[in-house]
Amino acid sequence: MGLRGTETQTGVAGVEILRRVQWMAIALALLGALGFGLSRGWEAALSLTVAALVSIVSLRTLEAAVRRIQVDDDGGSSTGSTRFSLRWTLLLVILSTTLILGLRDALALLVGLSVLPVAAILEAGVQVCRSGARDGRDRTHGA
Repeated sequence: MGLRGTETQTGVAGVEILRRVQWMAIALALLGALGFGLSRGWEAALSLTVAALVSIVSLRTLEAAVRRIQVDDDGGSSTGSTRFSLRWTLLLVILSTTLILGLRDALALLVGLSVLPVAAILEAGVQVCRSGARDGRDRTHGA
């Protein structure tokens, strides 16, 4: 049983939640890149940003893969298949660039790759707080 408003009819996290996680990860990546750029130089900032991009593109690719699996077997369109292949190609290019840049600054690589999990944890905390506040109001008004 999921939190109210967090699941679609198929039981998968709602698109709005994934978008909030994505935008939160982008904001964290930009803040981290600014901090790393000021303290360690532009190469560290670039490494962090590209690593964060890998995380975000991975999320979008995984989301697309899950949606493709959920679609009824209608035969599918070739456009979706091409788009899916382009995402994997983009992910591989970004990942290889990240590894090359990450060899220069491993800390920036690790911080960049961790922005998405941190954003997901923050979003989960927001959902729990909202659910707790809603449950607290229900108990107070129900008594």
